[in-house]
Amino acid sequence: MKYYPVGLSIVALMFLAACLASCSGKPTQVPTMDKVMTVEEFAARPDFRMGVLALCADHPGLDGVDPNCIHAKQSMHAVASGSGDFPSLDISLPSSNGESEKETARHRNDDNSGSMER
Repeated sequence: MKYYPVGLSIVALMFLAACLASCSGKPTQVPTMDKVMTVEEFAARPDFRMGVLALCADHPGLDGVDPNCIHAKQSMHAVASGSGDFPSLDISLPSSNGESEKETARHRNDDNSGSMER
């Protein structure tokens, strides 16, 4: 008679349960949803996003695992940070007279345009 350790059978049972759970027909574990929504879809529906985020917060097992919880959280961060389309800043180094390179170039253009008008 062969004797298998109890630990090995428990590991095998847990592996089988994980496989069966991952093969469920529903792509998301959020109870009110039947499909996985994209970040853009959540961004377009802020009221729905807040409801999903609240539900994910109430069920900590879903928070980092369920795709809808992840997408809703990413959508919240994307909306909060904006488009990222910020105006460019003048970060050029000042010249020896204290003006930036852009200001120096502007003054040169002003001087040239003034001599043409005479």
